[in-house]
Amino acid sequence: MKTLTRTTGNIKSEYYRKAIHLSSLWIPLFIYTQDRIFSAAFLLCLCALDFFIEYLSFRHTGNLDHVIKKNLIKTMRYDEIQKNTFHLSGAFFVLVSAFCCTIIFSREVACLSLCVMILSDAAAALIGKYHGKIKISEHKTLEGSLAFFIMAMIVSGIYCGLTPLLIKGLAAASISTLTELYAKKIKLDDNFLIPLVYGFVFSL
Repeated sequence: MKTLTRTTGNIKSEYYRKAIHLSSLWIPLFIYTQDRIFSAAFLLCLCALDFFIEYLSFRHTGNLDHVIKKNLIKTMRYDEIQKNTFHLSGAFFVLVSAFCCTIIFSREVACLSLCVMILSDAAAALIGKYHGKIKISEHKTLEGSLAFFIMAMIVSGIYCGLTPLLIKGLAAASISTLTELYAKKIKLDDNFLIPLVYGFVFSL
C-alpha cells in the first residue's frame, strides 16, 4: 500500500468524512423503528460485511478493491492509512458500537447515545480542526471539546426536556466529552467508546 501524503487530510476530505459520519444517523432511526433482536442481528451482519470489505480492500484483491479503496481512503485520516498495516475505519467501529448499544441499553438510550456520538463528534472535528486555536492535547483543541459538549447537551436536552433526566444528560455529556478527549491516548476508537460511555452514565 502506498504511503499517502498529508494532503489526504485537507478540508475537502474532512468535510467528506463528516458527511459520511452524519449519514450514520440512519442507524439510531433504524434501531428505534425495528425490533431489538432484528436490529442486533442486522447490525452484526453489517459489522461482518464491513470487516470483510475493508480487509479485501487492504489485500488489493481484484477490481472490487480498486472501487472500494478509492472511496474508503476519502473517509480515513492520514494517521489511519500511512502505514502498511491493516486499519479498520471509523465506520466499522460505529457499527460495532451500535450493535453493543442495541443489546445493552434500552431502545431509547441506545438511539440517544448514538445520536450524541454522531452529531457531537462531527461538531468537535469541524470546529476544532478549522477554528481551534487553544490546544489541550496533540490532536484536540479547547474549541473542539466545547463544541462536542455543547452539541451533546443540545441532543440530551431535546430528549430530556426540562426534567430531572437533564441532570443525567449533563453528567453523560460531560464524561463523554472527556472520553472523546482522551480516547486516542488509551488507544480506543472514539466512535466505539463514546456511545457506550454515554449510555452507561445515562442509565445509572
